[in-house]
Parts: sequence; structure tokens; C-alpha cells
Amino acid sequence: MSNIIKRGKKGIYWIYYYKDGRKCGESLYTHDYKEAKMFQKKKDYELLNAHSPYTENVAIARLCDEFLQYSKTNKAHKTYLRDVFLVKEFLKLATDLRLQFCREITPPVMESYKAKRKDTGIKASSINREIVSLKSMMSHAHLWRYIDDNPAKHVKYLKVDERKPEFFDKNEIQLLIREADNHNPIYKIGILLGIYTGCRLGECLNLKWQDIDLQRDIVRFVRTKSGKERIVPLNPELKAFLLTLKTQSEYLVGERQSLLSYSHMISRLIKKAGLKGSYHKFRHTLASQLVLAGVDLYVISKILGHHSPEITQIYAHLKSEFLKDSITRFSLS
Repeated sequence: MSNIIKRGKKGIYWIYYYKDGRKCGESLYTHDYKEAKMFQKKKDYELLNAHSPYTENVAIARLCDEFLQYSKTNKAHKTYLRDVFLVKEFLKLATDLRLQFCREITPPVMESYKAKRKDTGIKASSINREIVSLKSMMSHAHLWRYIDDNPAKHVKYLKVDERKPEFFDKNEIQLLIREADNHNPIYKIGILLGIYTGCRLGECLNLKWQDIDLQRDIVRFVRTKSGKERIVPLNPELKAFLLTLKTQSEYLVGERQSLLSYSHMISRLIKKAGLKGSYHKFRHTLASQLVLAGVDLYVISKILGHHSPEITQIYAHLKSEFLKDSITRFSLS
């Protein structure tokens, strides 16, 4: 909670700490390290037991309720649902550890949550998403002065094995389209939208005809994962296909489709075509095919709507393969 530093030519020890949210410092008037450590332990005890607006006995249940209210108001619905799940699991841990107040949440408690989730067999990537929610909740607990320090700020994410994204090649895409021709047109629409725009499934199902500008050749995704509107150029082949369709609904894939049932049907079509994957593989397919066509990763990140170009680096290995293939085309013979 505090730290000691030797200062000045005389080597006097000073102690620094936070009290009521303000950084404080005072001289310990000693050159001796052991004596300075003794004063530090005494000060830490005083700080731990001092009453301040940061150490009020706020119940963990109250923090969770208020955090979810904040999350529902200020975050995307999908993020809010993730926070709801985090709170549910964290309250289970708090019950197991017999924790009642926010002051009792320490860094070891944070690590206990991580270890417990890992022991249940949850994937590292899933646990990391929960840690994001956990960090957010504890950050707000500190902001709201329910705790004097954020116990989650130093919690590290689990290492996730990097997997190269799988994608469909052009022959596989043709197989899939031919299979889709044997079913309801709404599935072919979704497949082509995913392949030509890289949209997520939710973005596909929420896309309306009014979001397609055939004059300017753009597709406007209004409801996105980030909450920010994204504009994607309209591919000529996709445009030609859309012009053949008869408008019977305001949504491209028909009246509001169930995310689960539509996803399940797309997966069935992929399987019937003798392939493996889900709807999200169309997004990887667009990105990968653009890389192989020589498109810059920054441009691809903008098309996909990545909030950071670093996310698009998962396709960088294809760039290397493309460059290697390009250089082998040069020959003096």
C-alpha cells in the first residue's frame, strides 16, 4: 500500500502512500533500512484500518447490481450480456470464499477467479473475455470510491495459442454457392454478403435494403459489434446478384431471422457441400482472399471494422506467402 525511497545526499528514507485518493509523502528521519521497513508496516496497518470514502463497507452484491445497471446503459447489448455472465460467476466465487464486502476483494481473489474458471475447462480466450469484464467492474468500483485500489489492474490475461484463421478457397466457395441454390434464397444472400463484405452474422441479419446504396456502390452497416457505423464498397458481383432479387421485405434476408436458427442452417449448408466451418469463416475468407490479392492489411482492417490494425495481423502470414509467390515469378531465363 506504501513504498519507501531513500532521498537526498544524507540518504534519509521517505514513505509515500495514497490517502483519500491523494498521494502523500513524509520523511521517516532515518538512514536505517530495517527501521524504515518497520515504520512502513505500521503505516500500512493504519491505512488499511483507516475509515475513508474509499474503504466504506460496500457490499459486493451492491457493486454487482450497480455495475450491471451501468453496463446496460452504456455498453453494447452483447457486452452487457457478457458482464451479466461475469457477475453471476463472480458472485458464486464470493459465496464460496465467504466474501461480503468490496474491501475483501484482493488481487489473490482475482487470481482465484481465473484459476477456478480454468479448472472447469473453459478456453483461455473465453476466460480472457471474462477478465475484461472483471477489470471493468473493479475499475468502476475504484472510480465510485468503493475500494482504495483496483485489485484487478495487474491481473494478466492467459496465454492463447495463436491459430491461423481458416478460410474457403475459390473452388470451395463455388461448391457452397451451388449447394445454396438448392435452398431458400435468403441463405445464398447471407453467404454472398459474408463473402463479399466480411460482415458478421448479426450485421448480415440486421442489414436492410435502405442500407444498400446502388448509386454510390456502398453497403452501410449500421448495427455493428463496435456500435459504430461501417461502410464497405459494394462488390460488382454482389451488386449484380442483388439486382436480380425481388424486394419482399425491408431486410435483405427476410423478416428478422433468428440468429441461432440462421447460423445453424448456414452450418448445415456448409456441411452438405462437404466443407467445414461456420458463418464467421466467410469473414476470414474475404480478408484472406484480399491479402492474397495484394491488398494492404490496413485497408482490410477498415473493411472489416477492426478497431485496431493489430487485430488484422492474424492474416499477416498470408502476406508473406503472397510476397514469396510474387518474387518467384521473376526469372532471368
